[in-house]
Amino acid sequence: MVRMAEVVSYFCERCQKTLGESETKRIAAGTGFVLACPTCGGLARKETSQIAARASRPLAIEMLLAYGFPFRPSSLIALVPMALVIAISCWSIRGVLLGVICWAVMLAMMFAIVRSTAAGDDRITVDSIYLDRGEVAGVIARYVVLVLVCAVPVLLVWWLGMPWPFWAIAILLGYLYFPAGLITTSQHASTLFDAIVGYRVIAAMPVPYFTAVACMTPAALAWFASPFIAEAIVDARPFIALVSQVVSLFAFAIVARICGILLREEL
Repeated sequence: MVRMAEVVSYFCERCQKTLGESETKRIAAGTGFVLACPTCGGLARKETSQIAARASRPLAIEMLLAYGFPFRPSSLIALVPMALVIAISCWSIRGVLLGVICWAVMLAMMFAIVRSTAAGDDRITVDSIYLDRGEVAGVIARYVVLVLVCAVPVLLVWWLGMPWPFWAIAILLGYLYFPAGLITTSQHASTLFDAIVGYRVIAAMPVPYFTAVACMTPAALAWFASPFIAEAIVDARPFIALVSQVVSLFAFAIVARICGILLREEL
């Protein structure tokens, strides 16, 4: 479902300028009035447009509701089969190529969730995640660059041989940066190195950004712990990979959804 809101504006043809209602001038006309341009006095034509609707709830509540997003019927139809195919490809060396393609489609799906949520669309559509052969490598490469950028603090700590407290700080810095990099990497016009400019997202809205990070932390922990969660849920080894992929995909979808909500509500 696309949540849209109607925006009313007024356009002056003489000045070629768009005005808000508060910027227009009221002129008496018969028993009522008309709205005119305050500069030239010409009539201002009413125009309406549709934009993504912002939530009426507090930002943190809206983000916490993202935990229900993977369990919607439309989301289950997209996520569960993807998890199944990735799990099957992991069982066989011959499935490596299939696994790479599936990972590319999965990443495209996560990128699409960020974009569609920011645009006010709550669906995962086929056309939003479609990839041609040339885009498979590009999507994976952009995500690899994002992971490498987030790993820079850890690599520096390892290279300098610093003690364990610095490892914890380095991991935390990488985690705090990941959502910003995901936002800049997931856009249609993103390039290979857009993960580097994620700091702009943090600088533009620091308080909402770290609110988003706090809200997505349980999902992120489930994402990283998905193999252990799977082992705790099922005993049969063939199903552990499947459950692990379902948990990790659902968690990743929640993270992507929260990033999209951040863009929709704060930009």
